[in-house]
Amino acid sequence: LDEVLKKTVAKNIANGVQKEPEIKNYEELKAQGPAISSAYNNGGRSAAQNIGNAAMDAALLYNLTGDTAAADYAVECLMQFAEWEWKDPNAPTSFEVNDLGYYEAITYSAIAYDWIYNYMTQEQREKIAGMIRGRVDARFRKLMDSLKRNPYESHTWSYCSYFGMGIIALLHDQPGTLEMYDEWFGVYNSNF
Repeated sequence: LDEVLKKTVAKNIANGVQKEPEIKNYEELKAQGPAISSAYNNGGRSAAQNIGNAAMDAALLYNLTGDTAAADYAVECLMQFAEWEWKDPNAPTSFEVNDLGYYEAITYSAIAYDWIYNYMTQEQREKIAGMIRGRVDARFRKLMDSLKRNPYESHTWSYCSYFGMGIIALLHDQPGTLEMYDEWFGVYNSNF
């Protein structure tokens, strides 16, 4: 695993950090047909997966080996990811364009954030935590209310686990996260 991970991270570093996909008018793309809008939709999710996986791989390698080049790359990925537009409903990683890309951004960022936490500066932590928390806050109330009304809605449950990763990663970093965790865990745990 160590050698495979080292090669993967070295390749990712050589390729640079995934750039944010271009924002296009999603409604216009949908009007052009499902193949066009689907390609945009999937492109945003793929970009989120690429940068998220690159950050997690590098953060994991740093934890296993102490490789500071990997740590620097993980931080660079997360800092770049924190700059991506997600509030604009046309943005490729917005909830409106691709719900899974939106939630995977939370999950991947939260995992890498946790694994590289001690390496980052306070300013870096605040910026990355702000992106994770912003994405969680934007959908949290709607998600919790939906699950309380319809606890058997399977699609919403997948969102819940994505949210949980973000909430847990920020438990001691963001005011109010413990209260969010208590509500989230109460709803999540009630189904087991």
